[in-house]
Amino acid sequence: MKGLKTKTIVLLGIGLLIIMIPQIITRFLELSDFINGSLVGSGIGLILIALMYRSSRKIKIEKKIK
Repeated sequence: MKGLKTKTIVLLGIGLLIIMIPQIITRFLELSDFINGSLVGSGIGLILIALMYRSSRKIKIEKKIK
């Protein structure tokens, strides 16, 4: 269970960091829409993967308990 929380937290943290990076960079430099969208999309993808991983592992653990 501990490994599950660690992996999920790491993926969520990296996803949030990737979403924040273009927001910070655009304050100082001009990013193209493609780069900005790619970074934000990658961050959202990582967050969704972390949430799906967490929920799928919970379902498997609950089935083993029953």
